[in-house]
Amino acid sequence: MASVLTHNMNDIKKVSFFMEECKRQNLDIHGPDVNESAVKFSVNKKGAIRFGLAAIKGVGESAALEILREQKENGDYASIFDLCKRVNQRAVNKKSLENLAIAGAFDAFGHNRSVYVTEVNGSTLLDLAVKHGARMQAEAKSAQASLFGGGADAQIEEPKMPLVEPWNLLEKLHKEKELIGIYISGHPLSKFKFEIDHLSTHSLMQLEEHGLGLLDKEIGVAGLITKTRDAISKTGKPFMIFTIEDFSGNREFALFGEKYASFRGYIEPNAQIFISGKGERSYRDESKLEINIRDIYFLADAIDKELKSVTINLPVERINDQLMLELFELSDERGKVQLNFKIMAQDQSIKALSRKYRIKMDEITKQKLEELDLNYRFN
Repeated sequence: MASVLTHNMNDIKKVSFFMEECKRQNLDIHGPDVNESAVKFSVNKKGAIRFGLAAIKGVGESAALEILREQKENGDYASIFDLCKRVNQRAVNKKSLENLAIAGAFDAFGHNRSVYVTEVNGSTLLDLAVKHGARMQAEAKSAQASLFGGGADAQIEEPKMPLVEPWNLLEKLHKEKELIGIYISGHPLSKFKFEIDHLSTHSLMQLEEHGLGLLDKEIGVAGLITKTRDAISKTGKPFMIFTIEDFSGNREFALFGEKYASFRGYIEPNAQIFISGKGERSYRDESKLEINIRDIYFLADAIDKELKSVTINLPVERINDQLMLELFELSDERGKVQLNFKIMAQDQSIKALSRKYRIKMDEITKQKLEELDLNYRFN
């Protein structure tokens, strides 16, 4: 797979496709690293695929070769300042360094990515590092030409690291995908795993696999909007084509007429949405499935929209003050889902609902219920 990725290295769409294929095969993929990556895709000592430096958009092979030549000859880089004073800056320019930083190639130095490229007092850290490195190289050349050379490193202080807010996860991942073609550090949908697991009927890949087998079936899918396009039909009416992606792949959807008017506000790049509807034949190609969209809303609101209540099964012998306190602690001002109990004793059961408490069903609540060894179901 590393060889396949290298072969398609100049086409970021193909790189993205094959890296997704690696994930489907459960192959570990690590982002770029100036101290471990090769020029092209490689396999590290632990058997994981390591992203190649030259595969980062805007870096180029000459910059990657120079960085790796110096690293091989004189050891790992300790910091961005160390790198800038050691490499040939004619081969490794500021733009290459910016893209390396944003893609995560300097993560091993222990600083967030935003610190390298955020302007503070008119300069970025990379501006300072490049100037510092050039000065160190000039001093080293001067020292070599002098009878009294040798103390240049001690005389020039490294610039101080600026205090910069780290990017939030979504911003970091968006920039990462721009340069690498795939999310390496995580996925924007990860925080909605509970919603996706419990509300989605199919992944986007499964829609492709099942095709017309889903005719007239209720369908719920979740995803991140990656592309949008507004257009005007031949009759002069506005419509929209948009693409969403999930952990399995991506798919195109369309909004026309009243649905365009109703749901247009949800369709923005990077929005995380849930779509519900029914499977039907595409009017453009009867051999393909299309989703007749019934509703669209943000994933952050999906549980509250879709779930009316949750019923927790409580064996009567387990009921005590401590357990009930722990359950009611799951309720707070965020909660909108009705909390019910099914109290079970031998062959009988009684349903009880809480008039006071409502809970927010998410991954945190799910884990807590699992820790308490309690079964539950949604209504």
